[in-house]
Amino acid sequence: MKSFAYFPGCSAESTGLAFTRSSAFVAEQIGFKLTEIPDWNCCGTMAAKLENHELGYALSARNLAIAEQMEGHPDVVASCAGCYQALNLARRFVRESEENREHIEELISMPYAGEAKVVSLLEAMSDEETIKMVKATVMKPLRGLKVACYYGCTLVRPEYEGSFDDPENPQSMDNMMRAIGAEPVDWAFKTECCSGSQAVAMPGASKVLIERIFQNAVANGAECIVTTCPLCQLNLDMREAEINKQREARGLEPFDIPCYYFTELVGAAMGGRADELGIDLHFHPAWEFLADAKLRAIEILEKERAEAEEAARKEAERAAKIAAAKAAQAAKAAAAKKAGKGEETAPAKKAPKKPEPTVSTYQKPRHSQEEKELKAAQEALALKQAQLNAARATEEMLREELAKQAEELARAKRRADARAAFENVHDDASGFEHTPLPAMPDSTRSAPVPSAAPAAKEVTDNE
Repeated sequence: MKSFAYFPGCSAESTGLAFTRSSAFVAEQIGFKLTEIPDWNCCGTMAAKLENHELGYALSARNLAIAEQMEGHPDVVASCAGCYQALNLARRFVRESEENREHIEELISMPYAGEAKVVSLLEAMSDEETIKMVKATVMKPLRGLKVACYYGCTLVRPEYEGSFDDPENPQSMDNMMRAIGAEPVDWAFKTECCSGSQAVAMPGASKVLIERIFQNAVANGAECIVTTCPLCQLNLDMREAEINKQREARGLEPFDIPCYYFTELVGAAMGGRADELGIDLHFHPAWEFLADAKLRAIEILEKERAEAEEAARKEAERAAKIAAAKAAQAAKAAAAKKAGKGEETAPAKKAPKKPEPTVSTYQKPRHSQEEKELKAAQEALALKQAQLNAARATEEMLREELAKQAEELARAKRRADARAAFENVHDDASGFEHTPLPAMPDSTRSAPVPSAAPAAKEVTDNE
């Protein structure tokens, strides 16, 4: 059993409740022990760092210092991508120098060595042993379900020594989806930003980015999107209905693509119910779609079973025919042998001996030169055949290498197109209304920040 100190994060019992439920269900099935860090506090994520970097590091470091005091000094696992990044950055800051460590210890008033690793929940479940455990506990594989694995812009970035996945084309979630029978699609927006942190301040630009994510997923054959970030999942799931209204007003086809946490799909494949996994909490209908996907998977399995049974029947018939032919041949041989023994009872006449040919000691055997030439020709042919086989093998190897290069070039082009589209997003979103926040006079910058409730309501009305 793997044991971790579990950092839930602020969204665990609110907007990320489905992630919390499905994570607990999957952890129990695969033997993960997640012990919640006692008296944990908000990690600060990016909000605290915008105010003060030291504040952000201190908030995260306090949680890690408490985890170091837990029995067994376990590694810390964070399900939220933002929490994972904040905790990891704080640990790396402390380990950079003794001066940093002493300064953070002074801020949080407790010792912290930075020894325990910080891993995301996806990373913790991505090793080969855990993947095998997931496969072993799957009861209802999601065969035929095409998913777009969306990692978001935070989980695999920034890249540093010891990063668990590629920052441009990560594969850990793709491998997990294959383990439960689903088919991850190759698409260009795996790590693009959904504008989660700008959804309130710039709702127009946010919807443009989200729509592009949906468009690229659908264009590459995805039926649903799967993620591991509570903010990404909420942003995509909550905004789909509003984006569809805008699309219909523009005469475009609406989207019908639910967005899941990866643990929800894993839990569903393990036989979990909607309420156990939190799938009944989604804005866009998600459980009905998943139920249909399971029915399709059953149909695929039944079809494969029928094909396998038909193939086995044909093989059995072929084996029976071969056995019958061998039996008939053996019977025929036995009959011939028996008939030959019967003929031996009568005295057989001896055939007259043929005189042996006499060969002069100076006479060469006939056809010796032709035999040598034939042998030489055969050796030359064998050599040519070996050369031809080697050339074919080289050609096949080159073809495979060219195919890999072509695939890599295609992926690079898609990523370049995605980056170009992302860089032009503000030009495309210029038609959306956006009211900038009023500038704060110098004399009031140190004053308490007024309540943001009326501003939030105004944004909601605009949306």
